[in-house]
Amino acid sequence: MKIILPEGAKVMIAQLEQKGCESYVVGGCVRDSLLQKIPYDWDICTAALPQQVCEILRDYPIIQTGLKHGTVTVLYQNTPYEVTTFRTDGEYLDHRRPKQVAFITNLKEDLARRDFTINAIAYHPKKGIIDPFFGEQDLKGKCIRCVGSPKKRFEEDALRIMRALRFASVLGFKIEDQTALAIHQQSDLLQHIAKERIQSELCRCICGNYTADIFRAFPDVLLQFIPELTTCLHSDLWERTLISLHGAFDDCIVRLAILFYGIAKSQSSFTNDIRQQCADITHQIMKRLKFKNEWTYQVKQLVFWYDSEPMPDTKQIKTYLYRLGPSLFEKFIRVKQADTLWQTPEKRQAKQQQLSQVERLNQIIIQQKQCFSLKDLAIHGTDLISLGFSGKEIGYLLNALLQKVIQEELENKREVLLKFIQEKGTLC
Repeated sequence: MKIILPEGAKVMIAQLEQKGCESYVVGGCVRDSLLQKIPYDWDICTAALPQQVCEILRDYPIIQTGLKHGTVTVLYQNTPYEVTTFRTDGEYLDHRRPKQVAFITNLKEDLARRDFTINAIAYHPKKGIIDPFFGEQDLKGKCIRCVGSPKKRFEEDALRIMRALRFASVLGFKIEDQTALAIHQQSDLLQHIAKERIQSELCRCICGNYTADIFRAFPDVLLQFIPELTTCLHSDLWERTLISLHGAFDDCIVRLAILFYGIAKSQSSFTNDIRQQCADITHQIMKRLKFKNEWTYQVKQLVFWYDSEPMPDTKQIKTYLYRLGPSLFEKFIRVKQADTLWQTPEKRQAKQQQLSQVERLNQIIIQQKQCFSLKDLAIHGTDLISLGFSGKEIGYLLNALLQKVIQEELENKREVLLKFIQEKGTLC
């Protein structure tokens, strides 16, 4: 099969080979091209040493991203290309990176060190596909298979365990039996991997169309970094979670909320506020996995409100909008839509109809720019200052007025709100 290379890759390969340095595009860009997907980026492997790459391609901006491991980033018309020297990896001491690498001139040896056969394919514009480990065959067979010994591959770099799950989830591929067995046997190696890297792979995995199938088959992997899952696995909540995940809107925040709700709910006791318990447990998990604060806040909010039922009522919807904001409320609707999928057909249909009405009313509220936040209120702090109010009382009064507007007890007009304040004097 002929792969259409971007101009930058063609130019760099041509210039490297003019100097006698064998060069190819390799890895994910070849895999995605063979799957008729648009590659996210293009990587080049070459027999040229890093210093030679810098010299041969000196006419382009070069970032020395990983000279120690043979990689430089070359910019061609502002597009980055990673150019890496053929290499073999030395001993792995931390189950993540080799202690040292040895530069070589043999492409097959370089491909032999890679994780999966579908990522160990190279392509040359004249020579075509170079595929010594039958990765193209595994692409056609929809199979994730390690290059060589799975046990060795995962011992070298334990993050490959998460990558295997991610590829299977996103591509809908089956993990080959020996590779799957090694994942089960060596999942504890993930304890050596930085939580940020695990979190990144988890997010990419959870957004695949086959997340539920992968999580159902490999819960022992999830347990390595979410031990709270243990209780959920032994309850009906796990299957409910998987069914909801399978049909959830393709949004990482939404899917994380569904996953963490099931886990947190199984951990909560009925002696305290269950909603707050679930939010707190979610916070603990996301903090441990180094999620950024904004994501943690959003997922916690969705988990907190997970069990509430939005009704097609304008006042209630505006109250949700006040608490969550338009963007997060839309995600909340997506969560509730996914949560209908585990219910009986009759209940599911009724819930979905109800949520459709909620969605329509929400759109009307937004389109008509109805008031549900302080910024939409017809009066502001300066108005209250002019009436003699000060300090914390201003914030309290504005919020009290906003609630009356949301509940349609007052019209959101400046004169109406000022008259109310002047007549009442205070809302305290």
